[in-house]
Amino acid sequence: MKTKNVRKMEMYSNHKIRVYLAGDISKTRWRIKVMEDCVDFAENIEWLSPIDNISYSYQSLLSAHKKKRVFHTSDKMKVDKADIVFAYIAEGSPSRFSGTSWELGYAYGRGKHTVIVCDMKPGEACLYELVRRMADAYYETLDEGIDHLREMAFEMSYLPQEK
Repeated sequence: MKTKNVRKMEMYSNHKIRVYLAGDISKTRWRIKVMEDCVDFAENIEWLSPIDNISYSYQSLLSAHKKKRVFHTSDKMKVDKADIVFAYIAEGSPSRFSGTSWELGYAYGRGKHTVIVCDMKPGEACLYELVRRMADAYYETLDEGIDHLREMAFEMSYLPQEK
């Protein structure tokens, strides 16, 4: 009987959690920080983002974006595949986050666990109030959001895999 429980635990701990990293593609360091801070769960996390298959360097991302290599359909499919959508709405970003807002709204509608980090000043952050209301978790610092993501990855790594 004891062996059966151990096998179950091993099966659950091998569950891959898919995390979609939504946010401004011109700011890449935050994605790297999230992945590095979750390195102890690396074998249990599959990272997805609008910029998969594209180098994470700023020049490559900007170039890919200008060449329209980042597509709505691709993002939608990745959100569908994700268990968690982690979005970073960063202070000082040149974009207005319409893509990120759409991804979050779509994820919310699909019942995905949504985590939003918004480090904007209150005057700008208020523009995202509707988006904020769709969040399962909302934080004002990237470190707080990453802590939440780590807790979710730990908890979800023990869920049974869907067949």
